[in-house]
Amino acid sequence: MTAPPSVVPNAYPPSDPRNRVPRTLLVAATGGHLMQLSRLSRRMSLQGAPLWVTFDAPQSRSLLAGEDVRYVRFTAPRDFTNVTRNLPTARQILSEHHVVEVVSTGSAVALSFLPLARATGVPVHYIESAARSDGPSLTGRILERIPGVRLYTQYASWANERWKLAGSVFDEFEIDKRPRSVDEGNVSIVVTLGTLDFRFDRLVKAVRDVIRPGWTVTWQTGNNTYGDLPGTVKPFVGTSEFQALCASADVVISH
Repeated sequence: MTAPPSVVPNAYPPSDPRNRVPRTLLVAATGGHLMQLSRLSRRMSLQGAPLWVTFDAPQSRSLLAGEDVRYVRFTAPRDFTNVTRNLPTARQILSEHHVVEVVSTGSAVALSFLPLARATGVPVHYIESAARSDGPSLTGRILERIPGVRLYTQYASWANERWKLAGSVFDEFEIDKRPRSVDEGNVSIVVTLGTLDFRFDRLVKAVRDVIRPGWTVTWQTGNNTYGDLPGTVKPFVGTSEFQALCASADVVISH
């Protein structure tokens, strides 16, 4: 990846060869995948003006505010039906824009774009999620079979000749060892269950069993419902609101 060229306003439609601005296509599912790609992209020397592809959600609208974004059909893990349904959109984006590279942190939505881009000779980069500490995901294992796909892991423990170490999203964080006192009669908790359709009934039950009267609990539940939860329940929250909730909480519990 090299330094991006200067970008001039495009006076013609994106498909017009007279003035096609080089673009880096950044592809990620909402949730942790998108957050990781957003953080990691700040370290990259992208080859052209970034064009984002993700799902339409409060997180993506707030995190990518001001960016050039194309929303595609929601694709869950192992959702090969919607991987296929997104292919015409992927083909349209690749034909309408001068895409000079594609970078993705997954998950399944990467399969709609990376193989197609590679088939047309566009360089593609797949960065495995930081959640995969012991090996590649199903998406990663599928992309391993496609010649020319450049694969990256965020863990030195399973880096090899095929999977290069590209650093980790955790590199920018450090452990805060300062002692912090908590008033046990007024504990603030954030429980975040992600943006996919997986249920976390045991996690929810475990939290409900330990919370006490007077504690403040905010639940981010995604598309699922868990009955009458104590506290504030929000299916989805924007990036800035989520960061503020976590910063002010005594405890953050995630899946």
